[in-house]
Amino acid sequence: MNDLDFEKSGGANRLINPLLDDEQQIYEVSNDRAHRAPSALARPPTDIDRASLSKNALSDDVDDESNSDTGSEKDSILAARLATVLKNVLCFDDVSGDWHLQQSGVWRPVSKKRAVKIISRSLYGALPHGFSMSKLNSMEAFLTIHLLLDGWQADKNLLPLKNGILNIQTKELVPYTHRHRLNWQLPYDYDSSAKIKVIKEWLSDATGNDAEAISIIRAFFRMALVGGDVQKFLELIGPGGTGKSTLIRLFESFIGKQNQATTDLKNLENNRFEVANIYGKKLVVINDSARYGGEVPTLKAITGGDPVRHEKKNQQQGESFIYAGVVVIAANEPIQSSDYTSGLIRRRMPVPFRRKITDEDKAKWASVGGIETAMKSELAGLLNWVLEMTDDEMRAAIGGINGGMTKAQREHLISTNKIAAWLDDNVVIDSQAITYIGVSTTKETDADIRQELINEKLYSNYERWCYESNAHPIAQNRFTDNLADVCEQIKIPVEKGRNKQGRFIKGLAIRRDWHTDKTPVTKADINDSALSNDKSALSVLYQTRASAEGALCVGKNLSVKKHDNKERF
Repeated sequence: MNDLDFEKSGGANRLINPLLDDEQQIYEVSNDRAHRAPSALARPPTDIDRASLSKNALSDDVDDESNSDTGSEKDSILAARLATVLKNVLCFDDVSGDWHLQQSGVWRPVSKKRAVKIISRSLYGALPHGFSMSKLNSMEAFLTIHLLLDGWQADKNLLPLKNGILNIQTKELVPYTHRHRLNWQLPYDYDSSAKIKVIKEWLSDATGNDAEAISIIRAFFRMALVGGDVQKFLELIGPGGTGKSTLIRLFESFIGKQNQATTDLKNLENNRFEVANIYGKKLVVINDSARYGGEVPTLKAITGGDPVRHEKKNQQQGESFIYAGVVVIAANEPIQSSDYTSGLIRRRMPVPFRRKITDEDKAKWASVGGIETAMKSELAGLLNWVLEMTDDEMRAAIGGINGGMTKAQREHLISTNKIAAWLDDNVVIDSQAITYIGVSTTKETDADIRQELINEKLYSNYERWCYESNAHPIAQNRFTDNLADVCEQIKIPVEKGRNKQGRFIKGLAIRRDWHTDKTPVTKADINDSALSNDKSALSVLYQTRASAEGALCVGKNLSVKKHDNKERF
């Protein structure tokens, strides 16, 4: 026998299911009148022991026309009695402001009307002659307190699947109970013997057999299940027809449609109600083929473990929550933002998709109904493959909160951050160098002075690089901190300082023609023949040692070379 109560009928106890459809609900009134179907306005008891409650359960102090819910028992006491029965069926989440209904061990959000309907059925057990709407509203209000959720299941070792709850440490499968307080479920069974073949082969083809990229993708699959503190989002970059959408749909099939949300950066950052849609989700997919050039504080918050506000239109704001799932962005080009701080840099985990899907690729999977059909048949095997990855392996693949940057991250950085791109083009690492920040040259009318500033000062050089690259420079008062922030993220040791000549950076020098150092961000060899033959290669100031000491070389080109790729920013 479960927690549902009995209804006495003709001297016999009959178990009533509170969640049966209306047409299945048949009840008797207490004076043994004939059975009748419930009315559309009031439903019969289903959850409360009518025999025990009808003696004492009465009503509020306001009578309705039939005077059927008047009496001495206070609403608070009656609500507490209802709560003892409904506690394993309903709960109220104060963060989202939603009622949740437990079915087969999994708690799912339901509308307020459906929750009130269930409460109404239960209330009939106490008030078999009917009750007023104010009574019902009072019960619902009290039950939001009595059935207030303490918190959802937080044990990351418990994984809900269709055929039970898997302990990922012991690999033991146990049945569901209402006590687990699980509000999500994977849409397939656990099978310890399941393997994958098609998915591995497709990942190898789509990434160009890039083992590092495959490890990153695998790590994000694991993070979607068990969470993690690495504070990263996956950024899938590449033109159309390269497999990004196929991977996104594999993520959705793996985690379940009910457990994911889809949005775009514009709505996420500018619509304050959008964040409510990601509450309780394990996966957020951001489709952003169009460029977004604004600030991204919400994206940084949900990927950084910071509290975000839960707001719904025309509803009182709920409590703040911390998003515990993963974010996957799919775009044809790297997402652009005016945020150049390390807070965004270290969160980006780019995986390039460059290989176009061919007709041969499609024919390869045609015999099994297409690649996505073949993938769905291997979801249980994908789960096993993902769970075989340890936490240490996951952190090693993604880099952790302050881990070193991968090659893909470095290349991605210069495509999305103007300061990093300028560093890679025009600056070298020199631990002994002290280079002054300088000023803007836009209002300098003397060509020689302007050129000298460009050759010797960091901001002046950066500003000229932006002009030549068709990019908009950040303000001079933000430049120093942003430059130091980028250097810290890519592990370049620099020191900020100030003396009577102005502000300076120790550890960086503007690149000269005799410098042979590798580029500071991508670690490319400046003397690489392939690099020097590339028209969009590194910009290098053509300057002799003498000019570096102050004497400009007559006849030498001292300007920054212009980039062919004006659309990079």
